[in-house]
Amino acid sequence: MDYGNDSVGGFYLQEGSLAWGKVTEWDVVQWFIYGGELTKSEFEELFGKIEVDIPNYQTINYSRL
Repeated sequence: MDYGNDSVGGFYLQEGSLAWGKVTEWDVVQWFIYGGELTKSEFEELFGKIEVDIPNYQTINYSRL
């Protein structure tokens, strides 16, 4: 996510929260360093099925975030 002023980051939804919070580029890098891959089944169990339970990222209006 480009925050402007040469600053980038992402969004994170904490467990139990209904609102997305901004995270820094450093946080996103840490996810890739310490994270792991999920199988499709594991992803769907945690988050739901894309275009069934959660929207396809291509259909999200990012200007509203």
